[in-house]
Amino acid sequence: MPKILATSTAIEVTPVPAPSRRPFWDEPWIAPGLRAMLFDDLPQGWHACFLADATRWRAATGGRDIDIDSAALPARCLTDLVCKDDLSAAAPHLLDLTLAAGSAPTAAHRLIFRACPGQSVGIFLRSPLPLDALAGHLARLMLLPLEGTSERRFFRFWDPAVLSVYLQANAADAQALSWLFRPGPAAPPLDLLVEGSSTSFAHWHLVDDSLVPFTDEPPHLRARDIEIFDAVRRERVCAAAMDWVCDSYGDKGVARDVLTAAALRQIGPLSDMGITSEYALRYVLAGFYVAGQSLRQLDQADLALLSNEAIPQDKRAEDFLIAVQARTGVAPLEQEAAG
Repeated sequence: MPKILATSTAIEVTPVPAPSRRPFWDEPWIAPGLRAMLFDDLPQGWHACFLADATRWRAATGGRDIDIDSAALPARCLTDLVCKDDLSAAAPHLLDLTLAAGSAPTAAHRLIFRACPGQSVGIFLRSPLPLDALAGHLARLMLLPLEGTSERRFFRFWDPAVLSVYLQANAADAQALSWLFRPGPAAPPLDLLVEGSSTSFAHWHLVDDSLVPFTDEPPHLRARDIEIFDAVRRERVCAAAMDWVCDSYGDKGVARDVLTAAALRQIGPLSDMGITSEYALRYVLAGFYVAGQSLRQLDQADLALLSNEAIPQDKRAEDFLIAVQARTGVAPLEQEAAG
C-alpha cells in the first residue's frame, strides 16, 4: 500500500456571530480555531495568507464595503503573473493577512472571517515566503499542461472543492505534492487550510518533509487527475439534478445517494447521444424519474427523440420531459398546486 505523504487534521470552527451594537473593536472577528492556526501559533517569520477568488469574494461579501482590489491588504493578482490580458475581475488574489504582534485586525480581516468561511471563496495558507515569492510559486500552478499533450488547462486549486479532491487523490504522490507544498529548494513546505463547510476546515500538511523534496520539474496535470475531477463533477451534477427533480416532482422515498448513483449510470450513454449540458441532463433525468424508467427501458420513439442531434440537446430534453408528463399525467408540484 502506498505510503501517505500528506495528511489533514480537522479544525472545527464556529461561525463568527453577527455584529451586535457593541463597539466594533469588541466584536468577535474570527473563529478561535482559525485564529490559533493562522495567527496565534504562526511560526516566527511566517505569513498567513488568503488565496481568494474575486468572483466568489463579491458573492460572499454581497458587495459590502470592501472589494478584493481595495482591501488595504498587501495583495497580488495571480493572473497578472501568467497572462497578458487583465483577468483580475474573476482571478484569484493572494492577500497577506499577517498581523504584527499586538496589532488589531483591519476591516478587511473582519470581513474575510465573517463572510467568507463556508462560501468556497478560497484557501488559507501558512507560508515561510513573503508575498511576492509565494505569489510566484502559486501562479505557476494556475495554467498547467496536460501530460502528453500541448493542451493547457486552468487548475482551480484555490477552490476548496478542487484542492480537496486533488490532495486526497495524490496524498501518496511525492511529485504531485512537491509542486504544491514545496515553494523552493531551501524553503520549508507550506501549510494549507481548506474548508469543508462553514464549521470545519482541514489543515493539510506533509507527514515527513524529507519524503517530499523540492523538484525542478515543471508541474503538469495527468490524465488520471482530469478523470478524478471529471468524476467528482459528474457526481455533483447528478446530485444537484436529483435534488431538483425530487423537489419538483415529489420525493418517492428513495435515498438521494441511490438516486444519484442511478443518475450517474445514465451519464455515459446520454453523452453518447449528445446529451451533455447540465440543463439537458436535469430534464432528461426528470423524465426518467417521472416515468420510472432508465434509458435502456425507453421505447423507440423516446430514443429517437433523445438521439436526434439535428435538434439542440436542451430542446430534445424539454420535449422528452413534456412527452413523459403527458403520458403519465404527472406535473411539477407547483403546477399541480396552481391547478
